[in-house]
Amino acid sequence: MSVIIVESPNKIKKIREITGSKVYATVGHFADMPKNSMGLDMETYEPEFIINPEKQDNVDKIIAACEGETVYIASDADREGYAIGMLLYQRIKDAADQCWRLEIREITEKGIAEAMNTAVRWEETNYKFYDSFLGRRVADRLAGYILSPLASSSLKGKFSVGRVQSPAVRLVVDREREIRNFKPTPYFTISTKLSHESKTFTAQFSGYLDDTKSFKTKEEAEAAISDASLTKYATVESVEKKVVNRGPKAPFTTVDMQAAASISLSIAPEKSMQLAQGLFEAGLITYHRTDSVRLSDEFLAEAAEFVRSNFGGEHIPEKPKKHSSNSQAEAHEAIRPTHLHPLDEIDSKIKTADLTADHAKLYRLIFKRAVASMMSDATADATSYQFDIGGLPFKASGSVPKFPGWTALYIEESEDEKEAEQSLPDLAQGDLCDKQSIDVESKMTKAPGRFTEASLVKQLEKMEIGRPSTYASIIGRIKSAGYVSIEKKKLVANSTGEQLIDFLNNDGHSWIIDYTTTANMEEYLDKVADEIDGATWQAFAKSTHEKMGFFIPIAREARENKAPSEKQIAMAQSIAEKKRIRLPDSALESGFEMSKWLEKNMNKPTEPVGKCKCGGDVKEWDKNFQCSGCKATIWKEFLGKKITKTQAINLLAGKTITLSGLKSKAGKEFDAKAKLDGGKIELEFGKK
Repeated sequence: MSVIIVESPNKIKKIREITGSKVYATVGHFADMPKNSMGLDMETYEPEFIINPEKQDNVDKIIAACEGETVYIASDADREGYAIGMLLYQRIKDAADQCWRLEIREITEKGIAEAMNTAVRWEETNYKFYDSFLGRRVADRLAGYILSPLASSSLKGKFSVGRVQSPAVRLVVDREREIRNFKPTPYFTISTKLSHESKTFTAQFSGYLDDTKSFKTKEEAEAAISDASLTKYATVESVEKKVVNRGPKAPFTTVDMQAAASISLSIAPEKSMQLAQGLFEAGLITYHRTDSVRLSDEFLAEAAEFVRSNFGGEHIPEKPKKHSSNSQAEAHEAIRPTHLHPLDEIDSKIKTADLTADHAKLYRLIFKRAVASMMSDATADATSYQFDIGGLPFKASGSVPKFPGWTALYIEESEDEKEAEQSLPDLAQGDLCDKQSIDVESKMTKAPGRFTEASLVKQLEKMEIGRPSTYASIIGRIKSAGYVSIEKKKLVANSTGEQLIDFLNNDGHSWIIDYTTTANMEEYLDKVADEIDGATWQAFAKSTHEKMGFFIPIAREARENKAPSEKQIAMAQSIAEKKRIRLPDSALESGFEMSKWLEKNMNKPTEPVGKCKCGGDVKEWDKNFQCSGCKATIWKEFLGKKITKTQAINLLAGKTITLSGLKSKAGKEFDAKAKLDGGKIELEFGKK
């Protein structure tokens, strides 16, 4: 019997049912560079990877299971996944009979069969892919262990610097300062209300003298329309009518999915990736880390039949739609459902897979986008009229939908504010329209808008900063670090973010937030993977270190010699007393040893006590209930009220509950409805 090794334990059951193989999970990265030392040979940049102590038993079990077996390493099909696979291969190659690379792109019988048919011996895979990972990991370690302590020391706080996260912070900070320094300028435009046979519509002045399409002063605008003001009629000078075709959007890439989920569903990028992971593991969608927009011929045929049955054959184009992308990995597919089924079965599919309502929302979005991408164009009759009013030119435009095409299934939402298309009367050249009014409109130039999570993801992709699979974690990191915050769905730069960017700019480290440099670094890592121009990970690491002046870090290495804090000592003494165990002298002398002792002896949850609305497991800790996925937390005491396990689970599941006996600051008791919103308990007050 063969052994299949995956990253996520959630994949084990389904893959075992399909293959009959023994299936094990590494539970993500099981080995990494040490937490409390540099972990690098500073001359060769060779990294040290150690197994996470908490995962050592699991790794030992996997190694033992591989003894004499044919092993398929099925870690995720991206750079990080390959690295996990390589670190595992290095530990099992002497025990296993054979090792194969298995890239599973959909957890279905068909998907796994295809993966098995295309599996290759691990020894024949591209080891340079691992080298590219080494370059990324070592460069990030250098930045984190050299620049982060320097920033923290200079700014008197806890600051982290990252090769990709810091440019992301700079984007938000630069935009914030652009908004802050923006001085609005007045300008004036002209429009007129016209009517014909009881139908009223608007025409815009089209005789501006420059590209601003406006006047600088009200007096200039009023002078320009003086003749038109005296005229009662508008004469149709020309008519232009044409059919406008609007093609469907391509199926989702990782970035497009994150952006669409943020705009349409108000789901943050990091959460949409968690939800997509759950859908992939349940076998409902293909692999969700991709920059390809290709769809398999088999899916296209299935989608055509779905469209024919649900919307009619006229919604299928004569020639199949071809979407293009910058991806060179066209062997991969876009994100799509693994199988098509009636739309009204989505909720039952999600329920059978034991997933959440948010999973259903994202699945429905992926389903519709994938199918709509191959449907016929939407068409509309577009009309444009040119008018003469007292010798001045005006223009009116409008359109009428003619054929829905792909919009019968999927409506694309956008962050851009668009004016609704107006309905126009049927006019011919020479017709007269009554002029109801002509107005000078006073307006002000607007500052650029703040980034949303969706637009920041798209901007990072456009500037080639980082990789699509990392954008969600990057945005999550800069939010959790406090460099940016969310206000009315917009990213706002906090003072700590501005402080960090100023430090990097003014202290000789501006290279790490230079957009071009960051993009060039990613390009070089691609060259390492593709063996182009003699690129090596060592050269990449050395170049990164050179930018830091070949500084040798000492700040973090000294952490073990620092004494534990009073809070740590008090907590440890309380635990030791409750458990009747000895608190070792080494923990009282070293903050590092104290942290290890606390990690080992603090009460940890065992089995989940419920499910969060994001799909993650809810676990009970000493002082709170927390989701293992999105990290949403309910503390066991809230406004003088003990929160029960049932109440906490209901709140994390997205339900509204009643809390009785809450106490105000003045000590008065009250009742209220409560729900979890943005990670905080929000109250709706009722009567006591």
